[in-house]
Amino acid sequence: MKIDFGLLLAALDRPGQRPEPAELIGPIQVLAAALLHVDRLTRESTIQSAVTRLRGLGLTKAAAEALLRSALTAAAEADRAAASADPDPAQRGQRLAELRDQAKPVLEAKDPLALVAEAIKARGYGGEPRAPMIAYIAATSRVLAMRPGTLPVHLLLTGSPSAGKNYAWTVARSLLPQEAWHAIDAGSPRVLIYDPAPLRHRVVVFSEADSMPSGEDNPAASALRNTLQDHYLHYCVVVKDPDTGQFKTQEIIKPGPTVLITTATRRLGEQLDSRLFTLEVPEDQPAIRQALRKQAEIELRGGVKEPDAALVALQSYLQLLAPIDVVVPFVENLSHRIGQARVGPRIHRDFARLISLIKAVTILRHHRLGQDPEGRWASEIEDYRAIYDLVGEMYQGTTTGASEKVRQVVETVEILYARPSQASGRDDPDGIRVRDIGRELELGDSAAWRRAKVAIKNGWLINREERKHRPARLIPGDPLPAAGGLPKPEDLVGSMQPPVKGCELQTDLTTSEFAPSAQGATQTGTQRNADGNGASLQFASPDQPPKTHRPQLSPPPRNSAAHPGYPLDWDEV
Repeated sequence: MKIDFGLLLAALDRPGQRPEPAELIGPIQVLAAALLHVDRLTRESTIQSAVTRLRGLGLTKAAAEALLRSALTAAAEADRAAASADPDPAQRGQRLAELRDQAKPVLEAKDPLALVAEAIKARGYGGEPRAPMIAYIAATSRVLAMRPGTLPVHLLLTGSPSAGKNYAWTVARSLLPQEAWHAIDAGSPRVLIYDPAPLRHRVVVFSEADSMPSGEDNPAASALRNTLQDHYLHYCVVVKDPDTGQFKTQEIIKPGPTVLITTATRRLGEQLDSRLFTLEVPEDQPAIRQALRKQAEIELRGGVKEPDAALVALQSYLQLLAPIDVVVPFVENLSHRIGQARVGPRIHRDFARLISLIKAVTILRHHRLGQDPEGRWASEIEDYRAIYDLVGEMYQGTTTGASEKVRQVVETVEILYARPSQASGRDDPDGIRVRDIGRELELGDSAAWRRAKVAIKNGWLINREERKHRPARLIPGDPLPAAGGLPKPEDLVGSMQPPVKGCELQTDLTTSEFAPSAQGATQTGTQRNADGNGASLQFASPDQPPKTHRPQLSPPPRNSAAHPGYPLDWDEV
C-alpha cells in the first residue's frame, strides 16, 4: 500500500495558529510510524518537509528536528516491542481472517508464482524477471520455521554499476508489506547491532555491500555472519556501570530469523560469501535492449501500475502465520543425487538454502496443499521444479565456481584462441582480449572482464599480460570442472519420502474423498488406494480441496531390503 506523505504532512498545518508542541504529538507520531520502514531518501526528505512546516508554526529548527527524531525513536521501540510480543489470539485470528480474505485471489489462483511474475513485469521490470523472482522467493523464506542447521535464503545481487541490481530488489520489495523488511542504506559498521528495528522474520536490506561490516576478522562482521546462521543476533560490548563506575559486559540479543539481501559489483569475503547465494543480474546486449524497450513503454504509458493489493496482503498473511513449518518429502533422494557430484564443503550451506527455496515456494502455494499430523506443509516435485528453473544456473556457479556465464567466457577464449588471429578477427595474435570476448558474447567489457577474472582466479584461463594496468591477453588454462548443478525434477519423481515419522508413501492412489465442512472450519479428507485403505489429512482451505492427489501414508517395515534408503531406525529420524 502506498503511503500518502503529503496527506500526513498536511496534518501538521495550522493556518494562522501557534499550537503548543503537545498538540502536534499525535500527527507527528503517525508520521513517524509511517517513516519507519521506508528508504532513507524518502525518510530524510519527508523529515525536512516536516521541519519546514513546524518552523512555520513557531518552532526552531533544532526543536522541530528533536521532536521528529524523538518520535522516530519511540516508533521504532514500539515496533520492536510489538514484533517480539505474542499477539492476542483473538486479535490475531481476526487479522488472519481479514488478510486471508484480501489475499484470496492469489491464494486460490492456479499458481501464485505466475501472478508474482506478471506483477514484476507490470512494475516496470524489462526482460526475463528471473532476478526479482529469486529475490521475492528469498524474501519469503523469512517466515519459515528454522532449526539449528537450516538457513533462510540470503542473497547477493552482483553486476556492473547501473546493471539493475537495486532495481531488481526494488521491484520485488514493492510486493512486500513494510513490516517484512528493514533497509539500512548507509551507516557505521555496527548499525545493525544498535539499530532498534526488530529482526524477527524480516529481510534486512543493505542497499550496497559497502555499508556492511567489512573484513573477515572484524567483530561486527562476525556478529553479522552469526546472525545469518544462528537465527538471532548476539553481540557483547563493554559498558561502564553508572552506579559503581566499574566496567562490565552487556550482551545485545535480537531474535531472528533474518534474511540478508544486498548488492555489490563483486563477490564478498570468503566467510560471508559462503552464507549467501550469489546471483548475477543480466547485462548482455539483449537484456539491455529489453530494459530500454520497457523504459520507453513506461514513458508512453505514464508510469507503472501500483502493486496488486492481494499480493501484498498474501505476504502480510504469511508474516502473521510465521513461523511456518514445511517438510520436503523427497529431500533424501535430492541430497543423494547432489552428493554424487564433486562438490566442496560449502555444499552443506548451499543445500540448506536450496531446501529453504523449495519450502518458500511451498508456502506461497500452500492453499491447495495438505498438512501432515504434525502441522507441516508438504512440498511437491512441482515446487522443486519452479526452483530448478529459476536457480539452476546460480546453484551451479555457487557450488563449482564455474557458472554458466563463466563457462561461456572460458569456452569463447578456447574457440577464439584455436583460430588464426586474422580469421577470428581478434586484436592480439598472442592472446584473447576482453573486447574480443564481449564482441562474441554481446557483453560489455566490464561484464566480460568480471567473468574472466573468476576463470583466471581458478586457473581456467591464464593472463599472459604481466604488466600492470595493461589489457589482459587471455589463453586457455586448466580444464573446467564437470558441470554440477541440480538434478532434474524428473529424476526425483517417485522418490517422495515419508513426510511424517513412521510413514511411507503409497503412490497407487485412485480416489479422494472429502468430508463437507462449515465455512471457516478445517476440512478433512481421506485418500484411498486400490485396497480401500486411506489416511486422513487436514486442509487449510475449507472452500476448495486440493485438485491433485496427496499420498496415502502407512507404516514402513523397519530396515527392510525394500527400503534401502532408510538405514536408521525410524524412531531416530
